[in-house]
Amino acid sequence: MDSNDLLRSAVIYCRVSSSRQEKEGYSIPAQEKLLIEYALKNNIKVVKTFKEAESAKESGRKCFNEMVRFLKEEKEKKSDDRCRSILVEKEDRLTRNFKDIVTLDDLDLDLYFVKENICISKNSSSQQKLIHGFKVLLAKNYSDNLREETQKGMLEKARQGYYPSAAPIGYKNVTIDGKKEIIVDEKNRSFIERLFELYATGEYSITVIREKLVREGQGITKKSNKVVRSRIHATLRNPFYYGDFMWKGIYYEGKHEPIISRELFNKVQEVLSGKGRPRKRVHDFTFKGLLRCGHCGCRLVGYLAKGKYIYYHCNRSKAICNEKYVSEQEMDKQFMEDLKYFKMSNETIEHLRNALNESHQEEKLYFESCMNNLDQEIKNLRKKLSIAYEDRVNGIITAEEYVQMSNAWKMRLSEVSEEIDRHDKANIGYYEDGERILELAQNAVLIYFKMNSEEKRKLLNLVYSNCFWKDGKMIPQYRQPFDILIDMNKKKNQMKGQKRLKIDKIDRSYPWRDLNLRPTD
Repeated sequence: MDSNDLLRSAVIYCRVSSSRQEKEGYSIPAQEKLLIEYALKNNIKVVKTFKEAESAKESGRKCFNEMVRFLKEEKEKKSDDRCRSILVEKEDRLTRNFKDIVTLDDLDLDLYFVKENICISKNSSSQQKLIHGFKVLLAKNYSDNLREETQKGMLEKARQGYYPSAAPIGYKNVTIDGKKEIIVDEKNRSFIERLFELYATGEYSITVIREKLVREGQGITKKSNKVVRSRIHATLRNPFYYGDFMWKGIYYEGKHEPIISRELFNKVQEVLSGKGRPRKRVHDFTFKGLLRCGHCGCRLVGYLAKGKYIYYHCNRSKAICNEKYVSEQEMDKQFMEDLKYFKMSNETIEHLRNALNESHQEEKLYFESCMNNLDQEIKNLRKKLSIAYEDRVNGIITAEEYVQMSNAWKMRLSEVSEEIDRHDKANIGYYEDGERILELAQNAVLIYFKMNSEEKRKLLNLVYSNCFWKDGKMIPQYRQPFDILIDMNKKKNQMKGQKRLKIDKIDRSYPWRDLNLRPTD
C-alpha cells in the first residue's frame, strides 16, 4: 500500500469480539494507535472513529451500522473530499458475516487491512480483486439462494392452488391449525358483490361507481373507507374473486372460496373491453432475461416456431428496431465460445480454493447464528402459546383474546419454520455455487456443453449480467469478479500472440529455421 500525495479521507473501525477479549490484550486502544500511525504515514485524514466490543458473527452491530450510515451519506455527496475508505487492523476485525460483506461492497469503498498490508480498492492487484470478488460473490449468492428458495416455496404453493401472498380486499389471511389460509372477509363480501354487479350493467363508469359507493359508505382499502379509483379498476380485473388467480404472470386455478361467479366476471371483462384476460406461459427459454438489444436496449425475448425451433428477437417491433432474429443454437454457440476465457492457472485455482475455504468458515458461522436465532424464536413462541393456554383455562384472558394471540403466534411459527427450511436449502446452494465456480475454473466449455437448459441459465446468470446482442454478435458483460478473470486471461492471450508474432518474424529473417533452432527470448 503506497502512500498517496493527495489527502484522502477515511474512517477508523476498531473492534474486539467481547469485553473479555479486550481485557486479555486485544485492546481497542492498541488497534486505534496502529491505524492512526498508518494514516499519518500515508497522508490519510481520519474523519471519524468507530469502536465497539461485540461479535462480528452476527450483523446488526451498533457502531458498525452507524459507520455504514455515515459512509452512505458520504457516498451521496458530490464533493471530491468525501470519505470512501475504512482503516481496520485485519479483515476479521471488520466482518465475519455475509450480510456485512455485501453491505460494504455496495458502498464501493477502499478497505485498508493494515496489519495484513492489503488494500482492496480499484487500484488493487488483479489477484487481490479476484479473490476478494469471489468472497463477495458467494456472500451475495447465499442471499440470492435464500430469496430463490422463498420464491420456489411461493411458486409451489401457487401450483397447489393457494395464493402465496397478501389477500386482496374482500379476503383475509388467517392461520388455522398452524396452516396459512385465505378466507372470505365477511365485512367486505357485500362490497365486492355490489361492485361487480354495478359495473356489469354497463350503465356506470368507474368514476360514477366510486361516487355511488362513497354515498353508500362502502370502502375498498383495508385500513380506511376511502374508495380509490385505481383500486376499483384493479379489483374488476382480478380473477381471484371467481376462484382463480395470477402469480408471476401465470394463471392458476385457486382453491379459495369465490365471491362472485365466473359468468359475472366475464361480463365485467366484456364491459371493460374484453382485453387483458389471463394467459398461461407455455415455454421456459434458456436465455430469458440475459440479453438486451444492442441497438435500442430492449430485452431479447424468445418464441417457439413450429413447436420446436427457438428464436430470440428484440421486444420492439421490426419497424422500430432492425435487429434480426437469432436462433437459440447460435446464441448457445457464442456463449460457449466466450466461456473458453474462463480457464484459470493452477496458481489462481489454488488461491481461489483458499478463498473458498475462508468463505466457507464465514458462511458456517453465519448459518449457525441464523439457525440458533430461529430455533430460539420457535421455543419462545411455543412458550407463549403454552402460557396463553393456561391463562385461558384459568380465566385470566377471554376465549376471543386467546384465539387472537394464538393465531398470530401460530402464523409466526409457520413463517419461522419456512425460514429455517430456506436457510437449509440456501446452505446447500452455497456449496453448489462453490463447486460450480471451481469446476468452471478448470473446464468451463465442457461443463457448459453437458448442461441442460435450466443448468445453463443458472451458470450464465452466475457469470454474466445484462449482455447485449448486436448485428448477430453477443457482447458480454461480466459479473464481478469474473470481469477481472476475463481481463487477466485476455491480456495473457494477447501477450502470447505478440510473442509468437515476434518469433515468427525472426524465423523468416534468419536461417535458424533450417537448422531447427529457435532464438532465445
